[in-house]
Amino acid sequence: MIIILGLGILALIIYGIQKMAIKSKLPSKPPQILRDLAYDCDKRLGYTIYIPESGKLEPYYVLTKNYYKQGNVLLMRKYVLNSAIPYKHEYSTSYYGNSLPDKFMNEVFIKEFPEKLQDDIPVTSINITDENSVMFRKHTEVIKRQFFILLEKELGKDYPVTSDEMKIKYFSDNRHTRSLGKLKTGDVVSWWLRGVDYHNRDNFAAIAKYNGYAEYAEVMSPIYIRPSFCLSPHTKIVKETIDGEAIYVLKDFQDLNIKPNILVEKVGLKYPKLQEYYVKHDYVGVDVDITNPQYGAYLSDNPVVPRGETIVIRALPYSDGQFEGWYSGDRLISPEPVLTYQVEKNETLLAKFSHKIPQ
Repeated sequence: MIIILGLGILALIIYGIQKMAIKSKLPSKPPQILRDLAYDCDKRLGYTIYIPESGKLEPYYVLTKNYYKQGNVLLMRKYVLNSAIPYKHEYSTSYYGNSLPDKFMNEVFIKEFPEKLQDDIPVTSINITDENSVMFRKHTEVIKRQFFILLEKELGKDYPVTSDEMKIKYFSDNRHTRSLGKLKTGDVVSWWLRGVDYHNRDNFAAIAKYNGYAEYAEVMSPIYIRPSFCLSPHTKIVKETIDGEAIYVLKDFQDLNIKPNILVEKVGLKYPKLQEYYVKHDYVGVDVDITNPQYGAYLSDNPVVPRGETIVIRALPYSDGQFEGWYSGDRLISPEPVLTYQVEKNETLLAKFSHKIPQ
């Protein structure tokens, strides 16, 4: 009797395993709303939505269906922005609430999106270390933002930085690989996080380093930004085929008829083959340094191009700043914020900003 019962239980276990295996191979149901694409809802769908940004479609990962139980879906830009800025413009603490990444995202980057989408982006409550607790991380505060950057714990770091952070499954499933930040050139770079230094250095802020680990950098270091924001889980989505590729887009913006502008995906190669491609086809690029980064930043859609072709770089002054011009060394190239520049060699340009005196 015991043997028969044991065999019956074993059969049920085998049946359950087989059923789960069959289910995992079944085609996913066609997604209708943004929540359906979330990594923790059904990762087989690719967890990627293309968002209209600066006149093009930009891929964003749909990381989780209910961010901190606030009822909204969390999105994170697939590629880091081609804009390296410091956390602070001077030697100071790594308090996030008045940081330059926070100012950049919520003052100027938000304007890269259609006005209707700007209005649809909810305000999210996020935990940060209190300004008076930066060195020892004793107290936290909650701030409300439309755009923000993530915390170390969310990327899979084992200890909490503020209070009740959660690990995001997308990262914890493959922590070090998925923490890597990439430019559209395929280059792996570091990107800012919003945590303070674990080693009690008040002028160091957290970063996701180019090796996939959470580390810390001095606040005046120019480092890249990878924005996150939330949308309603009920946001309608549709599948479109663009240049032979099936992608998901937001239904409300389907009629814009814009195409992705993804250099690395268009080439279809990965590192190191991608770098070999750039060398073979004589690609060159432009880096940008910023004078007075507390008053403005920049964005560039195509950081590298074949030699002799042009790139477009946009200077973005903050509400209290004004743009003074683009420079190559001491030579003024253009006083206009939007620069169309023919690239003949790898070089570094300077974007100069200054304080705008109130009228």
